[in-house]
Amino acid sequence: MKETNSVQLKHLQLIDLCLNIASLAHADQVDKAKEPYLLHPLWVSAVLTEAPYRTVLKRPMVLLSDEEKVFAQCVALLHDVIEDTPVTYDDLLNKHQLPKDIADAVLILTKTKGEDYSLYLKRVKENKLARVVKLADNLHNSDLNRLPRIKEEDRKRRLKYLKSMLYLWDDK
Repeated sequence: MKETNSVQLKHLQLIDLCLNIASLAHADQVDKAKEPYLLHPLWVSAVLTEAPYRTVLKRPMVLLSDEEKVFAQCVALLHDVIEDTPVTYDDLLNKHQLPKDIADAVLILTKTKGEDYSLYLKRVKENKLARVVKLADNLHNSDLNRLPRIKEEDRKRRLKYLKSMLYLWDDK
């Protein structure tokens, strides 16, 4: 019992550290709806804790161990920090001393400017942490109810996210 409590405490401390990193990194950012940007990674992380999981997350989530589910929550909190803030992969590994699996998945989720989207998705699909976080990320990004006004570009972006979720969800 003591060992279980120790592991749970370690996991909570890891989630807390990742939340602090994300909070500081996204402090002055807002999303397309002009909401604090941090609400997005919080939602993505929270949806990974729901049981039963939302339909699109069920198959990939059962492939994760309990520790990997905690790591996925951490990756979700951090999934945009390298892409959208000054935080680097080396910061995650060395400064914050995060497990390599978490830092690697965040790096995999970092789409570089001009990168082909299908190649990006292929890379994401090959990492089980990145894959499940991207599914949750696209689930939230495709929710047009978050926007005060829906434009044609929003509908096109939603279709792109829905297509990518089908690709990531399929085990082939």
